[in-house]
Amino acid sequence: MNASVRVLAADHLRPLARDLLTAASVPHDTASAVAEPLVEADLAGHGPHGARRVKPYLDRVESASSPRRDRGDRPGSRPRGGRSGGARGQDARRAARHGMRCSA
Repeated sequence: MNASVRVLAADHLRPLARDLLTAASVPHDTASAVAEPLVEADLAGHGPHGARRVKPYLDRVESASSPRRDRGDRPGSRPRGGRSGGARGQDARRAARHGMRCSA
């Protein structure tokens, strides 16, 4: 077994995935809705659609909440990617739907 691979029981993996998402300011219910299908995908043998997706989802949430300056600093313009506070939950819900489609 590769030293970087760890095996966790599903009962430990669900709250871990959920807690990582909530630490990134994803609402608790949304984080739970994302974590569940990821763990189920792992249990069904679909590892690429499983809990290893938590990191890319966290990266997505982070990039959605970081304003970018690629549109310039024109007066009255909002930087592309600068979203309101609901972006994190919205991206997590989108990720959850993707995970559920892939594990079905």
